[in-house]
Amino acid sequence: MTFQKGAVERRISLLSVASLAFTRRPVVSALPAYLAATHFRYAATAVLLDGTTVEADYVNLGTTILRGTASDGRIEIPWHEIETLRFVR
Repeated sequence: MTFQKGAVERRISLLSVASLAFTRRPVVSALPAYLAATHFRYAATAVLLDGTTVEADYVNLGTTILRGTASDGRIEIPWHEIETLRFVR
C-alpha cells in the first residue's frame, strides 16, 4: 500500500500493518451546494506491527461498497455513508 501525506510518500507492506482505519471528515468546499449537499474528505491511518503510525491525508475509493453479513442478513454500505472504518489484525 502507498500512503501519501503532503509531498511525502511511503510504501507499506500489508503484512506489516496491525490496524488500518479510514475516517470521513466534513470540509468546507468551494463547490456549489447543488453539486453535493455535503462535502467530505477521507483519510487513512495505519498502525504498523512495530507501533509506528503512518497517515494518508486523502483517500479516494470512489463508488466502493462495503459488503458483509450480519444476523439479519447481508449488509451493503456505500463508501460515502461510512464515517469510520477500522480493520484490526
